[in-house]
This record gives sequence, structure tokens and C-alpha cells, in this order.
Amino acid sequence: MLFRTTKGIFQDALEKVVRACTKTNLNENLDGVLLEVKDGKVTLMCTDLITTIKAAFTCMDFENGAILVNSKFLLSYVKALPNQELLIKSEEKDNSVSIVSGKSQSNIVSMDINAFPVIKPIKSKVEVNVISEEFKKALKEVIFAVAHDETRPVLTGVFFEVKNGKLTLVALDGYRMCVSSLPVDCDENVSFIVPQKSALELQRILENDEQNVNVKISKGIIEFAFNEVFISSVPLEGSYIKWEKIIPENSDTVCTIDRMDLASVLSRAAAILTGENKLVKLSFTKDGNLDLLAKSSIGRVEEEIKVKDFQGSELKIAFNSKYISDVLLSQEDDELEFDFSNNVSPVVIKKKDSDNYTGIVLPVRLINVNKM
Repeated sequence: MLFRTTKGIFQDALEKVVRACTKTNLNENLDGVLLEVKDGKVTLMCTDLITTIKAAFTCMDFENGAILVNSKFLLSYVKALPNQELLIKSEEKDNSVSIVSGKSQSNIVSMDINAFPVIKPIKSKVEVNVISEEFKKALKEVIFAVAHDETRPVLTGVFFEVKNGKLTLVALDGYRMCVSSLPVDCDENVSFIVPQKSALELQRILENDEQNVNVKISKGIIEFAFNEVFISSVPLEGSYIKWEKIIPENSDTVCTIDRMDLASVLSRAAAILTGENKLVKLSFTKDGNLDLLAKSSIGRVEEEIKVKDFQGSELKIAFNSKYISDVLLSQEDDELEFDFSNNVSPVVIKKKDSDNYTGIVLPVRLINVNKM
């Protein structure tokens, strides 16, 4: 195996794929990165058997072949090289890979390539295409709400549903739920659950551009392909909950809030909230004021901000401040609509000019909200 490329191209591909490796891997073969050269194209691949990431690029000089190298050692070494051309080739005589950069030459011991898992090409039953920028944004809007409690495994991933020409992403953890959707050109109805790690790596690697992302869906494997990057994931087994039934149908108090005004107040409140105490009380008045109160053994924060388009009854309600902050920071709109039914029902957070997002946060029940 031999190929010639630049440090920038090689490092970029390597940094993408090594994210599939786990820090607590008991199988040392899964710490390796597979380098494969075939007909002028170099493909790098890492896997933890659930998430597999491949990245490919064209090279200059080449000899077909493949080699397995420890991914972390290789990446650390490549990062330390000057930004210039690289010649990378396998050395069969001492089972190593040789890296030549200018006057520098080094060898890294290779691993047993036969012990690396064989990842078969996906045979898709359904394919959909989405715009990278829109897809990345949708993932950002939901992924923080994925559950970490392994007692309900299906909630530890992002639920994907293709239905009626729309791709809907859902995540919930029992305290909040986030739903984001985007249009797709597909007449099929299909759903699956992508593990959190796979979804996180996908969201990190996707570009903020108009390139197409091809999603291949088959039994037992999902693949996302874009710009010579291929991220595949074994979906979680089980049936997702009926998330539509969680969304309240009616609201008694509705208002519009400046997103960053509220986010800033909650950030200041978080500075004095210690340990598991993240409680903030919100008091809405008919004259368009929102009074926020947070207190702990360290001190207290009291602030007032103006709201717009207030309709309905005055309301006092308490929340875990982090859950509200997470929703606010996942958004880009200047203003968001807040819909309340009462002080024990979830708040529904929406965009003002679009129906492609819904955030739901459960309040904290207080014995006497007026005495907080």
C-alpha cells in the first residue's frame, strides 16, 4: 500500500473517523484505523461496532493495499508534522507504516488487519436526501434532550421518522422533549432510532452548507453519506413512545419572549445555583412583565424582562433552569413563543415564524409556588 497526499487532507479525514473509536474499548483492534487504497482513492475507517465512520479522498501516486494502525498514535503524530506533502506506505518487512514528510521519516507499528471487523456495504430499502445545513440544525435542536438513563434504552437515541414527505427528529428524557422537522422527497413511511453517539458525531461532522446528505435506511443499519464521508449506525431496538400525545393541545397563557434576554438572565441565575438545585421561578403578569427569581445558599437573583403579545391569565411557574436554557441555546430565532396551560403542565416553546420546531419542558411542582 502506498499513497501521496497533503497533511491537511489526511489529517482532516483522520480527525473525522477517529471519533468512532471509544475511550473505554476493551478490544484493542477497535482502536485501529483502517487505511485502504484502491484505484487512486484512499478510504479511512474506524468503528466501535455500533458507529462506523469512513472518510475518503483521492490521492496522487498510489499502490493498492490496506493496513491497520492505532488511530490515536497516528493522529497525534500527523498533527505534529509540518503542513506539507506526505508519502505513506506499508512496510511488510517489519509490519509497519512508513510516513515521509520532507526530511522526516518515521515508522508506526501496524496492527493485525485480519482482526478488524468487516463492515459490509449497506443494501438500502429506503433512501432520503436532506440539505446538510438544515439537517445539522435539526439535530442541534433535539440532541441535548436524549435520555442518559439506560433503563429505557429507546430514549437514549434520537428518533427519526419519515412520513408524509417530512423527516421528523425527536428526543426526550422524561423532563423535556424536542421535536424538529424538515422536508424530504420521499413517499415512504419509515422510522428508526439512532444512538446518541452516532447522532452526535453526525451533527459535529455535518457542514453548514447546501450539500446533499443521502440517508440510506435498511434493516439493522442506517448510513448517512455526504462529501466523501460515510457515517453508519446500528439503530436501537424497540418501539419509541407515542411522542405526539405528549404535546398539550390547549394553552391559557401565551407570550413572546426575546430569546437572548431570557438566556442571559438564566445564565446569571445559574451562577448562584449550586449542586442539583437549578430551580428558577417565573412570574408572568398581565402588564407584560416576566419576573425571574433564583436563590440558593450562595445568594439570590431577581430580574425582570419585558414580554410581548401577552394573552391569557397571570402565571407563576417553576422550572429547572438548565432545561429551559438548553432549548433557548439550541435556537437561532430572536424571539420564541411560550405557551402555558397551568403551573403543573409542560410549557410549549415554538418558533414565531415556523412550525418546524416544538420544545416541551416539564415544570417543577412546588408545594406553594408563592413562597419560593
